[in-house]
Amino acid sequence: MAEQKVLIIDDEPGLCWALEKSLREEGYDVLKAASGFAGLELLSAQKDVSLVLLDYKMPGMDGLEVLDKIMAQWPGLPVLFMTGHSAISTAAAAIKIGAVAYVTKPFHLADLKETVRGILQGT
Repeated sequence: MAEQKVLIIDDEPGLCWALEKSLREEGYDVLKAASGFAGLELLSAQKDVSLVLLDYKMPGMDGLEVLDKIMAQWPGLPVLFMTGHSAISTAAAAIKIGAVAYVTKPFHLADLKETVRGILQGT
């Protein structure tokens, strides 16, 4: 099986670094984008992304807007929505748009890796 590619779209450099390191240790190929615009550009250039980890609160375009664009252009691409804002309405909106799951920051990396593994294995 080819290496699965995960795209992280988040404007927090420290979190992106930790996620990248953790996911690479699990054997995933990891791409990073610091904004919604950059993430959409990467998705256009990289046709074989297996999963997107998408932050809610970002400058320019928030995660719900990015999620809407992802679902319109790449229907069926799994998106794990990440938010530091634990409002149920935000998570519900993300699921309604098409996110397969969401996590609330801060989260444990071990839990996130398990969630990623489950999504990519279809469980």
